[in-house]
Amino acid sequence: MLMRKTSYLAGSVALATAAILLIAGGTAFASNTGFKMNLAITLNPAGAETAFGDNWVSIPYNNPYVNYAGLCTQLGLASTGGPLVAKATVSYLDPVSGSFTIGGTAQCGSATSATLNLVAGRAYLLRQPAAAGGPASVIIVGSHNPTAPITLKNGCLAAGCSAGVPGPCPAQQSTPKSNNWVSVPYHTTAINAQDLCNSMGLSQTGGPLVPKALIQIPQPDNAGVPFLTAVCGTGAALTTNLVLGRGVNIREPVTGDGVCNTPVKSIIPAHF
Repeated sequence: MLMRKTSYLAGSVALATAAILLIAGGTAFASNTGFKMNLAITLNPAGAETAFGDNWVSIPYNNPYVNYAGLCTQLGLASTGGPLVAKATVSYLDPVSGSFTIGGTAQCGSATSATLNLVAGRAYLLRQPAAAGGPASVIIVGSHNPTAPITLKNGCLAAGCSAGVPGPCPAQQSTPKSNNWVSVPYHTTAINAQDLCNSMGLSQTGGPLVPKALIQIPQPDNAGVPFLTAVCGTGAALTTNLVLGRGVNIREPVTGDGVCNTPVKSIIPAHF
């Protein structure tokens, strides 16, 4: 029987769907388990352009939301009131263009929110204005699709950027392109960033001059350090823990000047 540490699953309730969950010093999961989780979110200061309150949320691969509008409604995000009333937004960052506009951004309650469908495997950015009186926590429900793959896009080393830089070079990190915001399964086998590197087969081998994959874990309540960043194959990746319910950003580099945003890996995230 595979066991999970209960401390890692604090706040989460697993609902059996054709499976029996046994709790005996830990929590056992099957691949067809459903989930219901009370996820705390950080409110975004009204009118503020800040990373504080950027909640990158993992959405179960099978879920009842369908589109942005469904997510807004079922999570109880602020969506009503006149044009001067602050409302929540849902966004996805397109890895090819590095654009939220192309990836899809909509205000809750808008007509656009009903036209943007959720895609399995993607993590979405939720911004709930503090002034709107919206919830400080939301209930996420759904189950996993164990056959749904995630396609990662290559990181890009800009012209003149040496491949002899450990991890993605500064020019690569400064662009929003090739950011793969991924939903981590709620019953993932991974505890830290290095576990994801291993299970997803991310670039991490070679000497210190060989570029390696990079993983970012969001900290929505820390505007000064909005992400914890770890390079695969390093000690930092072993000590950078995942946070249940939060999505992660994965940047997969190339080993020299190359074509940006080409599909590089199709992966199925490991889970219990």
